[in-house]
Amino acid sequence: MSFEFKTYGSDTQTFSKRGIGDFNLSCSHIQGDPEKVFRIYIESPCGLNLEITPSKGMSLRDCSYQNRQMFWEAPMENLPDPEQVNIMSTVICDGTPIPGLGWIKYFASHVEMMGLQNWGMDRKMDDGTHFPLHGNISNIPIEKITVKTLDDRIRLTGSYKVYGSNSIFPVSGNSPDFEIIKQIDIFSDKPVISQKDTIINLTKNTVIPDWGYHVQLRPEPGCHYYIPAKSVEERFGEPVPDNHNEWKSADVESIREERGYIYKGLLVESAFSDKTDGVRTLLKYNETPGIEVILPPSPFTLGWYSCGGGMGDNFTIPANNPGEKPAKLLTKNWDGIGPEIGASDLDHNGNTDPAISAGTLKPGEKMSIKLEFRFLDKEKELALEKNILGYSTY
Repeated sequence: MSFEFKTYGSDTQTFSKRGIGDFNLSCSHIQGDPEKVFRIYIESPCGLNLEITPSKGMSLRDCSYQNRQMFWEAPMENLPDPEQVNIMSTVICDGTPIPGLGWIKYFASHVEMMGLQNWGMDRKMDDGTHFPLHGNISNIPIEKITVKTLDDRIRLTGSYKVYGSNSIFPVSGNSPDFEIIKQIDIFSDKPVISQKDTIINLTKNTVIPDWGYHVQLRPEPGCHYYIPAKSVEERFGEPVPDNHNEWKSADVESIREERGYIYKGLLVESAFSDKTDGVRTLLKYNETPGIEVILPPSPFTLGWYSCGGGMGDNFTIPANNPGEKPAKLLTKNWDGIGPEIGASDLDHNGNTDPAISAGTLKPGEKMSIKLEFRFLDKEKELALEKNILGYSTY
């Protein structure tokens, strides 16, 4: 079975279909979301439920299985309007107005692809070019999705084109730089999500796509995120503390805290469901079975920990009128844990793993990047933890 449906625009039709193979699928509009923005919901026969946000480049959002949640609770309840997105806009960070941080205002999904001219921190070049934080691609809407049922899974596929470093929609008179094909597989007999993103170079030049991913998993106090590696260092060169990979709630709830640790010498093995190479990582909870996240071998691999900030002044939006106070950006705590990976280093200081190189694309060439997410049982969790700790020397 295969069919296509519209996922963005005022003429999008909502629906709920049961019996698509063994799956249920719906397209819904949520109160508070912009008029043209819709969400996709999938129910698998094994009990996994997944939400996909087509207006944010087909990013993954909520996912549950047997009353367990995989991802964080995003600080932004509603999805942004792509027509109003301005990733070059100013955000006030700890009292300092910084242009190019607009991406923060739109971080409403849980697995977002970033880039492709700059996936890391915002960056000003010598020629005056200003690349915004994390790039534009997670805010480009996908207007149509194709659904196909296979023997053991359902597959959703969509695509979009990328114009420049900060445009959301096509720019008149300009040619696109890349096409991205998104493919998401949900399995019928196991709680697993497989994501494959294919980047096609549409330019006339050889390029290195600067791709990245931000994955936000659900934390709880005392949980640990394990990445198999031979070395670890603090993002800004500070000493690595004991239990650096443990998540803790904020000391003061309104004050956001953030930590990051860079891993090198990764354990790359046959990890994905299709037996291709990846890096198997583990989020281990205190009691509940954990979550496995399989990452692509990446030049930059960071374990990311964030907490607090709800209704605080860490991130604010400049006031529209003189005399008004800046508006608080975070209405809820930024409580998250997980990997942040990319083709280059996050802070533009060359701190990458020399054993892993970013891919180069000639005109017309393509590359695929895969991630996989799975809910574990205790037996599989213990085996994965043993494998990671047996390899790691940090």
